[in-house]
Formats: sequence, C-alpha cells, structure tokens
Amino acid sequence: MRKYLLIFDDWFGSRDEAARAIRRIEGIIDVSVAFEGSLFIESPNSADLLSKRIISAYPGQRFFLTEISENRQGWMPRNWWEFIRR
Repeated sequence: MRKYLLIFDDWFGSRDEAARAIRRIEGIIDVSVAFEGSLFIESPNSADLLSKRIISAYPGQRFFLTEISENRQGWMPRNWWEFIRR
C-alpha cells in the first residue's frame, strides 16, 4: 500500500475537515492528520490518479501530493511514523 503526503491551502478548513473530505475520494483507504495544512494518505493508487480525483472533486484548488519513499527522515510524533510504516 502506498503512502502519500498531501499539502494543501486552507481551502478545506481545518485538518479534520480536510481529512473528512479526502476520505470521500475513491481509492483512499485511510487518512491521518499531519502538519498544519497537510495529511498523510494511504492508497493503492498512483499519485497521478489520486490527483485527478482530487481535482475532479475540488476543481481549482491548489495542492501538492507526493509518495513517501523509503528515503525519509524527520522528527515527528510516533503515531505519524507508525502510519507511514504500516
């Protein structure tokens, strides 16, 4: 299962509102709140397909979606790392 980091403007509102909205998009298995203005996403789909679905659901909104690879490092709460590693 692929893990992604989605970064967005404040067009969703709060992170919790954003998580609820993104969960409704087809192909998204799970979502976890991350930094302000960002979410971790779990999906079997490609970034290209997920981006197309986000654009279709929320036209004209700016965002950045990137797959989280094995080449990563940072200082974050344990539950964030657990989401990424599972």
